[in-house]
Amino acid sequence: MSKPEEHDADENALYEAVAMRIRAARLRDNLTQQELADRIQAKRSYIFELESGSANPTLRTLYRLGKAFNIAPADLLPEARHPELSHENVRTLTDKCDAILSVLMRHSNEEREAVTVFRRMLERLAPAIGDAIQPASQEAAPHPPPT
Repeated sequence: MSKPEEHDADENALYEAVAMRIRAARLRDNLTQQELADRIQAKRSYIFELESGSANPTLRTLYRLGKAFNIAPADLLPEARHPELSHENVRTLTDKCDAILSVLMRHSNEEREAVTVFRRMLERLAPAIGDAIQPASQEAAPHPPPT
């Protein structure tokens, strides 16, 4: 068990998020702190410290908590924040996908579908860009069938 020291705001937010996720998972499973402590072979006071953010879980503890809650240990961590994609970066990537799609028209449906799926993922990852990216179905001209 490691006790938090003085940390910056991002680090403190991480510890608080983990503490809240542990408590939420315990309450979701209708467990008392003692029942959870028994499941992960720890003391009830340690569960209290984890949930209050006054102690930080080790990897072993995260693993045991995951097993106790029947979830992946990573589910107790907040989602990673991804830097926002700029209009220029997304446009470049989608243009490259379109170019690859036009080359792949002579190849298998599987390869074309993989690039199309990737392009759609790019579009979903850039919600802040708004209308800058039109769906592939509106933007790309119809391609002749593969020969």
